[in-house]
Amino acid sequence: MAQTNPLDSPMMQQYLAFKEQCEDAILFFRMGDFYEMFFEDAVKASEILGITLTSRHKDAEIPMAGVPHHSADKYIKTLLDEGIKVAIAEQIEKPDKTKKAVARKVIRILTPGTVIEESSLEEAKSNYFLTVASTDKECAVSWCDVSCGELLYATVEKAKINEFIQRISPREIVELGEPHSEERYFVSEEDYDIWIPSSSSAKFMETWDEKLISKLETKALYLILFYLDKLYFGDFPPLKLPKLYRNKEFASFDSTTASNLEIEETLIGGKRKGSLIWAIDRTVTSMGRRLLRNSLKNPYSNENIIKSRIAVTSFFYENESLRKNVISEMKKVKDIERLLARISVKRGGPTEIITLASSLKTLYTIYKKVLEEPEIPLLLSDFPVYEERILSITEEWLNKFVEEPPINYKEGGFINREKYKEIEELRYILDHSRDLILKLEEEEKEKTGIPKLKVGYTRVFGYYIEISKRFSDKVPEEYIRKQTTVNAERYFTAKLKELEEKILNAKELIIEKEMNILEECVKEIENMKETIQKLSEWAAFVDMFSSFADLAAEENFVMPTIKTEEGIKIINGRHPVIEKVITRSRYVPASISVGFENSKLSIITGPNMGGKSTIMRMTAIIVLLAQIGSFVPADEAEIGVVDGIFTRVGASDNLSKGESTFLVEMKESAFILNNATEKSLIVLDEIGRGTGTYDGISIARGMAEYLIEKVKAITLFATHYHILTELAADYDSVKNFHMRVRETGGDLHFLYQISEGGSSRSFGVEVAKLAGVPKEIIRKAEKYLKSMERVDRKLRFEEGHSMQLDIFSMQMAEEERNKKENDQRICKLNDILKQNSPDDITPRQAFELYCKISDIMKEEKS
Repeated sequence: MAQTNPLDSPMMQQYLAFKEQCEDAILFFRMGDFYEMFFEDAVKASEILGITLTSRHKDAEIPMAGVPHHSADKYIKTLLDEGIKVAIAEQIEKPDKTKKAVARKVIRILTPGTVIEESSLEEAKSNYFLTVASTDKECAVSWCDVSCGELLYATVEKAKINEFIQRISPREIVELGEPHSEERYFVSEEDYDIWIPSSSSAKFMETWDEKLISKLETKALYLILFYLDKLYFGDFPPLKLPKLYRNKEFASFDSTTASNLEIEETLIGGKRKGSLIWAIDRTVTSMGRRLLRNSLKNPYSNENIIKSRIAVTSFFYENESLRKNVISEMKKVKDIERLLARISVKRGGPTEIITLASSLKTLYTIYKKVLEEPEIPLLLSDFPVYEERILSITEEWLNKFVEEPPINYKEGGFINREKYKEIEELRYILDHSRDLILKLEEEEKEKTGIPKLKVGYTRVFGYYIEISKRFSDKVPEEYIRKQTTVNAERYFTAKLKELEEKILNAKELIIEKEMNILEECVKEIENMKETIQKLSEWAAFVDMFSSFADLAAEENFVMPTIKTEEGIKIINGRHPVIEKVITRSRYVPASISVGFENSKLSIITGPNMGGKSTIMRMTAIIVLLAQIGSFVPADEAEIGVVDGIFTRVGASDNLSKGESTFLVEMKESAFILNNATEKSLIVLDEIGRGTGTYDGISIARGMAEYLIEKVKAITLFATHYHILTELAADYDSVKNFHMRVRETGGDLHFLYQISEGGSSRSFGVEVAKLAGVPKEIIRKAEKYLKSMERVDRKLRFEEGHSMQLDIFSMQMAEEERNKKENDQRICKLNDILKQNSPDDITPRQAFELYCKISDIMKEEKS
């Protein structure tokens, strides 16, 4: 008999059809208690997930791998973290032996940027996917966090698109057009043009005013909806109305600056501990944490917005008892945004609804307390009024469900039966079926007078009344014969049939009725989604600003003065991270005043470890905190609003792209020079140190002069090229500063204070000594340094040279001295040769002449 091809089986045909539907995803195919993968999917998944690779049919050698369905989330997360899509083909009916294949359906395609499952999301981070539609000159960009419903759009110059995308930090990018990058997913114009929106996405389109959105921006927004339609199969997530990202309202803040200032993680090790967020985050809700993170990456440049935000922080700062109460109550508020998303797309059940209802109920209490306060800031009261009907609706939801619903709620048992008489009756029948059968049995015995009458049950025939044949004459007429056995007859009655149906169908009826109640709740939540979304925004807002106030109270932050005029003045400022690491008692505050007419570019010199980098980063962080609406770590702070913060610090390379440390430094510097304006704040640390000395000084000086003459931004320029301090003599807008140190008994003490004037030394040898460099090296270094300093002093004494002591001047001095000494030797030799003719001297005189010339050539440098 010929063997059948396993690929022709109904189940494999079903699998292959689904796989064709989602070719670019790994297909999780539900088979009983497992999700199975086949062919290339199985091979790929086994490698990434570390699961066993087997074969379904030995003859056909079909690779197969599987994961338990109850623990699939962790495997899916691993695949998503690798940037791999996952399609879920679920069983939509119970297995039936009479059928060749169980009915299945692809219910969802999960991608890194569109996932809403809690296990695959980071609590404190927005999970964006971003779409791009382009012309030759500009790009329309739209980005969406499906888990929160957030939807934004903007138009960006094509030359700046990569920097803009880095700022958003999406997990996934979808672009309209021809493929040109492996890191993005591309949608062809043809696929886009034939797309027919689902009823849900079409309805959503009708809610926004397209007259306010350009055609290109509309394309980028529609691409969001196209992608969600494709992935969610009709269960469209609850998105907020598209919001225009107004570039002019925000200060430029690129990913390099975020990295250099260690906003989210440390430069070394990439750890949260030691980052700015680690030091200042006092938020107590997931929504507040995400808002804080996004705010730090998007500081405002609009003076009025900044002042209105600081007013909210001040409101909570001044109202201590309200602040403490708000923070305490806000801890009970869960992630409303993501709960709403999961419930709306049927990824959440009774537990999520109970959590949402409890959070909304608590939020109502907070809302009432805040709004009752006099002189409440406009930003707090400008949100939509909390509709009191929500309170009654949330109470209804809480009353509908049991306090602790079962994990597998699809099997029922999550509805409070006391509130639903019909369900209570069915539950009673299900729980007391044996008692009800025994009661009916006793009633029939008494009615018929047959003592041996018995009610029994089989799976095939159901419930029956069994009567021995010797009592057949006593069988009532209403009994209907069901089955004959050797010694007895089996009957049923209308009453028994009714009870049988109730008992056998009770569980399914309970599940059906409970699921109907659940669906009603989901619809109510969907109808209220806009109000719930606005309330979640309000909750995040209150959480973040009350946390700013709490931080200020605990860490002695002050309210900054925000002004239109340029210039930054900080009295006893502190770096919030370093202060937390070494404790406030040991931290040395520093004051700085920059950005005014005589200090647009500030040259900062001084030793390594003296605090140059710390004070520059402290300045940038204080400006950043002020421009997101926070108080700042200082005794006093006046901040002239900047339109961008740019930094270039440290040394790093990009070996994966073949870029050296110096090339990376130059690229980052070029970005700053091409994008900063006269209202920006620039922090530059050790420009030009990654190449030769002459090249480095030339680049550093050229860059400094360009910043002075062209860009005119507020610039803090730290350097060991002391020759750059001479710029202050050439330009009125340049001021020199140095980090103060004290030498006592050969030991170096850092004072961590900045003062006017340039530094005469970099104290490199002393720092090397502090670091534990072997003494032999230190002695040699000191000897070489003294030698070069002696050369420099002599040069300046002989010719009145005004150059500051640095490597450049030492090298020039050495060359100048060598040239002079060579010239002197040549003059002496010429004199000797003129006075002595080879034809007129004796051998003895020739020997003496040789000795004299030899002495001249051997002369030591003085």
